[in-house]
Amino acid sequence: MRRGKPDAEDIDKRTREKEASSGSQQKLDKQMISQYHQDHVIDAYQPKNMGNKKIVKPVGMGIVGTQIDRNVHVLRPRPSARVNAVGGQEAERHVSGTIEPWLNIAVWRSQGDFPVWDTGLLDQNLIGEFVSKVLPAPQFWADDEVADEVEKLNSLVAEGASEEEIKKQKAKLQRAKDDNWPIVWRYVDPTSTYDAWDERGRAEVFEVRKLTRETIESRFGAIDLPDDVKKETELEVVEYANHTHVASVLRRGGGIRKRDAVFLKEPWEHGLGMLPYTFIRFDPMRQNDRGHTRRGASYHGREMVQMVDESITDLRTVSRKEVETPLWARLIPRLRAALGLEEKSITIEEGVPVILLQGEEGSEEIGRVATPTVNPNLFALVQFGAEYLDRSGAHRPETIGQGPAGQSAVHLDTARQAQITELSVAHFNAQDGFANICKLHLRALPEDDKVTIREADGKHGSREISLTREDSEKYELLIQGVIKLALPVNRGAAVTNARLLTEARGPGQRPLLSDVAVLQGELDIENPMEMVDSVNEQLVVNALVDQYIETLKRQAQVAAGELTPEEIAAIAQGFDNLPQQAQQALLARFSGDVPQELGGGGQLARGEANTARATRGQQLSEVR
Repeated sequence: MRRGKPDAEDIDKRTREKEASSGSQQKLDKQMISQYHQDHVIDAYQPKNMGNKKIVKPVGMGIVGTQIDRNVHVLRPRPSARVNAVGGQEAERHVSGTIEPWLNIAVWRSQGDFPVWDTGLLDQNLIGEFVSKVLPAPQFWADDEVADEVEKLNSLVAEGASEEEIKKQKAKLQRAKDDNWPIVWRYVDPTSTYDAWDERGRAEVFEVRKLTRETIESRFGAIDLPDDVKKETELEVVEYANHTHVASVLRRGGGIRKRDAVFLKEPWEHGLGMLPYTFIRFDPMRQNDRGHTRRGASYHGREMVQMVDESITDLRTVSRKEVETPLWARLIPRLRAALGLEEKSITIEEGVPVILLQGEEGSEEIGRVATPTVNPNLFALVQFGAEYLDRSGAHRPETIGQGPAGQSAVHLDTARQAQITELSVAHFNAQDGFANICKLHLRALPEDDKVTIREADGKHGSREISLTREDSEKYELLIQGVIKLALPVNRGAAVTNARLLTEARGPGQRPLLSDVAVLQGELDIENPMEMVDSVNEQLVVNALVDQYIETLKRQAQVAAGELTPEEIAAIAQGFDNLPQQAQQALLARFSGDVPQELGGGGQLARGEANTARATRGQQLSEVR
């Protein structure tokens, strides 16, 4: 853990040292990115300088891109935060009703319009690392809009305004704060980010960015630079962070633009108590002589991909050259002169016969200029390379359920197992990284204010969730990231597992798990406590209905099978006060003979009555 205010010259110097020692990893990163975009294929005739692409187009099979994209699609479902509540049902209710929904909305508000998570997953699978940073942004609550609303509120309080006016102004102030979200979550390019470690882990981060002069001055204000540095000129800036401070440094310049490294903004305490950066690896990488510190999904097949793509390009180049190669003709002028022909050349056109002569001096000939040919073994080499890449995971038919007809369920389950196995480490790292991102969001809360999230829908109406740093501190270590992989799922099996886990195993024994744990873990219910409350409410309603029905049975005339007018009138008096579900259940017990006092119209056909009783979610207005 490294603390304290940094020095601009020291940051620039150490960043250059990090860059100089990371050449091998940067070369690997460029190779992986090049293979993903298929920029690595070259023309076989002029392999130098990436080939002469004006002659023959290079060919790439897209193996790396297909593999990376498939992995990203499996990992892409939006992650969610889960907090392990300690303290019984009240703690669980607070966590599932406040902490979790706040986090699951706040994180995505913090990323703004840039898809931080999706872009980071591509980096994680392609080059082996996903880097992002979370920082508090108190300056957003210090802008003119929020300041004006604060001033108006203070004026109303000082003038002794009515509670209604003060309440309205507080609402305006809150809306201004909502529009200026005070936390930022930003994507970081891992290819230009370096770190320093100590005995406790990652201690410092150096992020190199290229920004135009115009961008720098819009963010940090005017800077002292020569006049010939245009506004579109790119300059290198180092974003530095340790466990207490962050800083932005304009790097030292050389040559005619020689300058010292300077702070664009004085280092400031971020207040997080930890690094604002989150690093999410794909798979572990052992220390090696090559200097590789991270690797993506296609690391082991990168050279084979290069070989296959180059071989395919060779085959295409040769076939293309053969088509475009010109014809040649050998004529005998003396033979043509002896025959009285004046032509010393011939014209070759499509569909027009070419006349060649033959005599004592020889025969005229026509043919095609010889072109290079490929070794026949090249076809076998390409086939071998493709099969090797298939076996190493570049293509797996089982991941899409491919197989004999009638075995789709088997192959889909095989696909699920294959992906879970191969992406297990990346999946765990992504979940762990998302938990750290959520932890940073809790630490980025203002110390003396709350951050409120408002949400609304047509079913539940509007709702707001407010969170303070004091309320969230005790939950930081209890956060888990949850990512449900985009793989085929047997919902029937999940329901069966849920039932088995919540049923008692025998007389006098308790179930293995609570309803809340199973709803969240097996059935992916995001609000388990609300679901449990809803089920309990339904049980209460059913119990009330059953009790009410028993009362009616005792009052009914068993022999005649109908109630007296007085009893029906007594029921009608309390009918409107019953819950809607209770009203529906009561009406269904009349088997079609719904009295007019209860909203019925007399006899119902037996079939219609049965339909009304069996319809799920039947509305009272539908009973006629």
